[in-house]
Amino acid sequence: MAGPTASVLFPSKVSDTHRAALRTRLGCGAPGGTYDEFQLEGRPFIVNLGLRSARELTEIDLSQLLGWTPEDKVGFAAMCNGAEDHRLLARLSLDLAEEAGGIVDFSGALSIGPHIEGASPSAPMRISKPEGLDGVLFVTSYKTVWGSFAAAHFGDVAFVRAWLADSRFHMVK
Repeated sequence: MAGPTASVLFPSKVSDTHRAALRTRLGCGAPGGTYDEFQLEGRPFIVNLGLRSARELTEIDLSQLLGWTPEDKVGFAAMCNGAEDHRLLARLSLDLAEEAGGIVDFSGALSIGPHIEGASPSAPMRISKPEGLDGVLFVTSYKTVWGSFAAAHFGDVAFVRAWLADSRFHMVK
């Protein structure tokens, strides 16, 4: 059963050199397009090193909250759904965001923070120290395949680190 997913959003384009270095660090095999499989502590993961389209990032209205517009992203998917897979995914995302100055896109809403649901989009929110945790949680709304709107959560490095250490920790599946 597939597990949680997350992406790291970057303020500038990720160079081919940095993509190649990431593939090497993850232990990916020969390039096979934008998706590659790798093992992390013996657990299967997939990395997406390319955007489907530039529109993919422009649909996320984070510029008001961040002071920058995401220009690129790297996505990860755990291929199993155990607690260790959630922790490994968070650690992997945190490490990449920390080294590259990005933020983590949790691919949906976490169990904490605002949950937006309804027929119209909500204004983006920046929540400092959400529920007493360090860092900042960014919240936007997105249109679901059913036409309603739901929350999308993003975290800065300090928040992801605090969330990972919290007893309520769980990534989005």
